Amino acid sequence: MTFFQALRMNLEMNWSGLFKREESDCHAIKAAFGFLCGMGTATITRVICFHNEQQRDWTAMYDFFSKSPWKEQELFNQVVPRLKEKGYVRGKYIRMAWDDTGVPRSGRKIDSAGWMRDPMGPPFHVNLVWGQRYLQGSVLIPLYEQDGESSPRSIPTRFVEVPWVKKPGKGAGEEKLAEYKEAKKKHRLSLAGLEEFKKVRKQFDEQGMEDKIIIHATDASYMNKTTLAGDGEELERAVLLGRTRKDACLCFRAPEGGRRFYAKEKFTPEAVAKDESIPWRQANIFHGGKYREVEYKELSGVLWQRAGKRRRLRLLVTRPVAYRKTKKGRKYYRERAYLLCTDETIPAEELLQTYFDRWQIEYNHRDEKDVLGVGQAQVWSAESVRRVPTFIVACYSWMLVTALEQYGSRREEALYEPLPLWRKNAKRPSCRDMIDVLRREIFEDEHDWGSKLQSEADARAMCLTSAA
Repeated sequence: MTFFQALRMNLEMNWSGLFKREESDCHAIKAAFGFLCGMGTATITRVICFHNEQQRDWTAMYDFFSKSPWKEQELFNQVVPRLKEKGYVRGKYIRMAWDDTGVPRSGRKIDSAGWMRDPMGPPFHVNLVWGQRYLQGSVLIPLYEQDGESSPRSIPTRFVEVPWVKKPGKGAGEEKLAEYKEAKKKHRLSLAGLEEFKKVRKQFDEQGMEDKIIIHATDASYMNKTTLAGDGEELERAVLLGRTRKDACLCFRAPEGGRRFYAKEKFTPEAVAKDESIPWRQANIFHGGKYREVEYKELSGVLWQRAGKRRRLRLLVTRPVAYRKTKKGRKYYRERAYLLCTDETIPAEELLQTYFDRWQIEYNHRDEKDVLGVGQAQVWSAESVRRVPTFIVACYSWMLVTALEQYGSRREEALYEPLPLWRKNAKRPSCRDMIDVLRREIFEDEHDWGSKLQSEADARAMCLTSAA
């Protein structure tokens, strides 16, 4: 079975029943391959031209995203069960990485868009970009547990828009300003993340994974009083793990017998790192293509009065890891990492490995924006604006799952195109490698490919897509 056949079968099998009409099923499969394999800007127009249907009525494809009754988050429902069935999700824990990302847009009349900080801007000057804000959750697959060499892979399972709240104009009354302030409190990223944590737990329970404990790995922006001291107590069979500031004011519980709950003595994570009375421990962590010894310090029963209130937390401090840019070059050191966790029983090595693997979600963001063109579709309907980016990410997710099923975790030269001269020792296939395989199979058997998708696509139409 070819990669194209396996991906098409996965999409048809796992998306069956999500669309009420048979025509919508066909549009979904055609749009999936159009966005994945099409050349040029990732717009719906080029998806239509990719299938050589530019001389037909094009409104059906636009209506699929703007009018057809389907829920975009359901496209991810079977990703984790499929990975579990194939043996990629096993053990007691399910590791998930969470992060928000901005999808740049050019249209100024998109209601859910707003100004946000450009993460690629220099640290000494804040740049702003106009776009949508999404919250992404990806399940972390520890492929290194199979062969000791393969890097972990993160596969998206949630991609939810968190819209901005429009600020009223200068002439707005006090009532409008009060409504704006209340709405702003309800549309925070931390609240959206907390809601997604609960939805993921409920979904896994319905899919027969009640015994799994979810480790939610986040960055520092999600470690606040909303998630730690507020509704965070309601998280069932889930652990929150995230970075914290080096100058966070922490303490222990005051001695029993008095009225005081928090101890008078305060300390910071940076002070713990410099405290010689606390010994460094060692953990064997996979990072950078092999297992490495990482030193860390650990404190349990920590209280964060400002954010965590009376919730007991666990502090982990990692010593900077040395690395060289060349074999004989000088040593450089990464910065310390200060982590807080809401669980005191999970082994520290498990938490540290999850934190190191969390970086894989940044590769997801790069593939989604640079390779697949998430956010490039020129749509204005409120439904389409929200759905199209999520649809593309879902197609990307299923492509990663299919590649693991068909070819495994290693990048075999016989299966993928030869690497460019400037790339060496690539041990796992990239997103571009998978897309190249799909395009190669289209060229080799273009007529059979078009008939299976019920389209008039051919190799020439695919090449001309970039000129549409």
